[in-house]
Amino acid sequence: MDDSIARLVDRARRHEHEAFAELLTFSLPMARALCSRLLPDGGDVDDVLQEACLQAWLGLDGLQRPERFRQWLTGIALNLARMRARAWRPRLPLESSLGDAIDSVEAVIEAEELRRDVNEAVGGLPDSARSTVAAFYFDGRSLPEISADTGTPVGTLKARLSRARQTLRSALVARPSAPAEIPDMIEVIVQAVLTQEPPTDPARPVRVLVLAEKAGARVLPIWIGRVEGDFLALQLSGQAPPRPLTLNLLAQILSITGMTLEQVAINRLHDEVFYATLALTVGGQPQSVDARPSDAVNLAMLKGVPIFVAAEILESQGMASDALGSHLTAQAPPEPMTWVPAVPPEWQKAK
Repeated sequence: MDDSIARLVDRARRHEHEAFAELLTFSLPMARALCSRLLPDGGDVDDVLQEACLQAWLGLDGLQRPERFRQWLTGIALNLARMRARAWRPRLPLESSLGDAIDSVEAVIEAEELRRDVNEAVGGLPDSARSTVAAFYFDGRSLPEISADTGTPVGTLKARLSRARQTLRSALVARPSAPAEIPDMIEVIVQAVLTQEPPTDPARPVRVLVLAEKAGARVLPIWIGRVEGDFLALQLSGQAPPRPLTLNLLAQILSITGMTLEQVAINRLHDEVFYATLALTVGGQPQSVDARPSDAVNLAMLKGVPIFVAAEILESQGMASDALGSHLTAQAPPEPMTWVPAVPPEWQKAK
C-alpha cells in the first residue's frame, strides 16, 4: 500500500490529476472524521477539507515521505480546523490566561490571511480556469465528470488546471510566511566579568560573564573564553584596546555595509551550551544570524543595543545575586579561591 501511495504521489507531481483524485479518495475519510471532532458544523468541515486539498496540491513537491500522504493531508486539515475552531471559540472567561487569548488572535489572523490570499489567487484566474479549479479541487470531482457536465474535452481541462496550478503556485509561494514562534524574552545588562583568584590553571584562565535582569533580581552566569571575556571587561572599564580587535572590525563592517544591529538574544541552551542570535536589519529587511553569546554580547556593548535572554533559560539557570559565589565555586575544583572582576593586565599597561 505504501508503494502504491508513493507512486500516486509521484504521478500527481507530474500533474496527473487523476492520481491526485485517487489520493484524495483514499485520504479524505480519515481527515474528515478527525476534523469533525473539532468542528461540529459540516459546512465548516467541508471548507477546511477544500482548503487542505488546495494546500496539499500546491505543496506536493515539498512532501518528504510520499507514502505518508494521508497523514500529511490530515495534519494540514487538522491545523486548519484548529484555527477555525479557535476563530469561533466563545469569549474566554476572566480566569483564562492572556497568553491563550493572544495565541487565538494570532491563529485567527493567520488563517484569515491565508484564506484571503487563496481566494484572491483563485479569483484572479480566468473564468474557465476558475470554474475548473473549483470543480476539481474544491468539489473533488474527477476530470471525466467535469468533462461530461461541461462538454469540455478532458485534455483541455488538464491544460487549464496545469496553467492554473502554475499561476496559483506563483501567487501563494510569494506569500510571506508566518514568523517563527518567538520565545518570551527578558532584557538583561552586563553586570560583570569574573575570574578566579588564584586561577585553577594559569595557562587557561577562566572567565565568567554575569548578566543581570534589568527589571529584576536574578543573575545568569555564562562561562566564556578568555579573549572574549577580557574584551568585555575592557568595555566595562571604559578603556580601548591599543589597536582594533576582531569585534571592533566586525562592528565597523556592519556600519559601513548599512547593516543595523537591533538587538541580541541568548535564546537556547542545549547540552549545557548557550546559543545566541543577532537581530539585524539588512536592506530594510530583518535577518537573524547565529552567534556565540560572548560575541553577541560584545557586539551589543559596542553598538549600544539591548540584550535579551529567553525567559525559560533565566528560569532554569538564573539565581539570586547572593547565590552566585557559591554556585561558581561548586562548578570549579574545591581549592580556596575568590571570584574577582577580570581586567586584562596587558590592556591595563596599554592604557
